Amino acid sequence: MGNRPEDLSSTDRSSAAVEISTSQVESLRKSLSAAVGRTCPFWLSQEREDLVQTALLRIVGLLGTGESLREVTATYLWKTAYSVTLDEIRRARWRYERTMEDGSRSEDRPGTVLDPERAASARETSLFVRECLRHLEISRRRAVLLRLGGYSHDEAAQRLGMTVKQIANFIHRGMNDLRRCLQAKGVSA
Repeated sequence: MGNRPEDLSSTDRSSAAVEISTSQVESLRKSLSAAVGRTCPFWLSQEREDLVQTALLRIVGLLGTGESLREVTATYLWKTAYSVTLDEIRRARWRYERTMEDGSRSEDRPGTVLDPERAASARETSLFVRECLRHLEISRRRAVLLRLGGYSHDEAAQRLGMTVKQIANFIHRGMNDLRRCLQAKGVSA
């Protein structure tokens, strides 16, 4: 009966809780922000700060149970960021599936369905692009994939730990290689 937090006086509660300084919280936030940035997909980038907050709350909750700050390793921070990001991806997919069940499917609208010939051509082109991307030099492939994924030069440079000039160079050369490969396969841009 006397062990529950609501039964403790305010002075007992403060001595039972682990105290975390502002600098420690900021250090955790910075580490979690970097980990979430590495695990978060581009389409979820607007939710990054919320994901960092959720991960931070999980860590602080762990510290409130008596764990020491020394036991919170970089691996644990990364796993927490990964778990929080994965949970949000699952929620987003669930919301998308729920809206699809409600009958708001765009495929049901007339005029949006591709004819079979165009659909087959699109699948074939997609396979050619993937094959050509596989044959690119690794640095060029990474830069081109980020660019095709909608990342700006600055964002791609930050993600890959390079300068903007290096990324611009890799993207330029990678896109040229990709175009040449696709032209050799008979795909015109």
